[in-house]
Amino acid sequence: LHRLDRQTSGLLLYASSYNSYHLAHLQFASRRTRKEYVLFCHGWLLPGPTPRSIEAPLLEVSVASSAKRSVESPRGRPARTELLVAYPLLGPAGECLSLVEVQLHSGRM
Repeated sequence: LHRLDRQTSGLLLYASSYNSYHLAHLQFASRRTRKEYVLFCHGWLLPGPTPRSIEAPLLEVSVASSAKRSVESPRGRPARTELLVAYPLLGPAGECLSLVEVQLHSGRM
């Protein structure tokens, strides 16, 4: 049905029936599907109001033979990610980490 985050996790979404395929297809087409992630970040995020919105134009660039990534660029396409919650943590070697929950609204790659 759909391959989410092909460049990262490669999560695959499939339907067990035609009816569920059709309903999921309609949800993607109408942008009713929510993409939420929980991730680790290096460093601690400064306290602030939540949710916070991160908006920046992102441009897809090649970084290796077949690898690509997104970078902030005035020539990029608009993207918005909402930071829902962040928890400061210490890693195994004492490094500062943050456990962050985000929701992509118009993410790029």
